[in-house]
Amino acid sequence: EFISRQVSSQPDHSFWIGLSRRQTEEPWLWEDSSTLLSNL
Repeated sequence: EFISRQVSSQPDHSFWIGLSRRQTEEPWLWEDSSTLLSNL
């Protein structure tokens, strides 16, 4: 329910569940620590 509320409250944004980064200079990482492929 929390995720549904967050997604529906910002319809102009895309969300990647399980993808994060600690600082803007760092690469995006999946929860298993693999990197986001640039072709996605």
